[in-house]
Amino acid sequence: MAYSYTTRNGQRVEVNVAAALDRMNADFQRDTGCSLIVSSGTRTNAEQEAIFRARYVIASQVNGRRVYDTRWWNGQLWYRISSAGTVAPPPTSNHEEDGPNGPRSVDLRDSGADKGVMTRGTARDRWMEAHAGNYGFENEGYKFGEPWHKTFRGNIGAAAGQPPATPPSQRPDPWSVVKGWAWNGVAAMLRKYYGYVGDNVPGPNMMTAFQKFLKAQGYYGGKIDGQYGDESAKGHQRWLKAKYGYTGQIDAWMGSGTQSSHNAANSANWNAFPGYRR
Repeated sequence: MAYSYTTRNGQRVEVNVAAALDRMNADFQRDTGCSLIVSSGTRTNAEQEAIFRARYVIASQVNGRRVYDTRWWNGQLWYRISSAGTVAPPPTSNHEEDGPNGPRSVDLRDSGADKGVMTRGTARDRWMEAHAGNYGFENEGYKFGEPWHKTFRGNIGAAAGQPPATPPSQRPDPWSVVKGWAWNGVAAMLRKYYGYVGDNVPGPNMMTAFQKFLKAQGYYGGKIDGQYGDESAKGHQRWLKAKYGYTGQIDAWMGSGTQSSHNAANSANWNAFPGYRR
């Protein structure tokens, strides 16, 4: 697939990734007073190999140095003797233009005086943990000790230049969609754990309990007000992505993919809480 590129902070970035990053950066600046900076973007296969060889050596070259991890590449086991961080063997990186998923990853730092988004658990890293998914980014680096490594999961390549999330003005109001879905199983779970006492028809009382559930599980950071708007819808999608196979955007577009995963969640909860059915 052919990709189109632009630059951010002197680094080459696929245009869809850059567009999503710009939206995330605008909100990051508003909330933290700092800017996100791309320290590494798209790489060629040769660039990926050069980084890999700079950090990894074969067994005969370790020479008593500390080994941080190992990787298989070209039929050999390679040993990382650099503290700079792990590197995917070429051509398997999400940074690579010829990688298995295309050029989706960026490494980020920020303009703050401390390590910020590069260090797990800082205030600005917690912002990324809570909000990166809103813009289509996975905090993929959390899996291997690199908080700075973010991977875009939206459309790239053929959809170049198109934003991954549909603007609110161009999609249905999420409440107008989900109020027609089946909620009987979710309602049973809310009765057991979140104090819901109503019937199976979604309304403000059920949505208040649902928001409490989403907030308690870390999927929702908004107000507990019983109003199912964009942020409740995104929290709903985060739950479905984490637990029930949703693979789409966190974008409050409550389409067929979201509904299918919601139906799976609803059925699972109906089966799990028979004593709380109505």
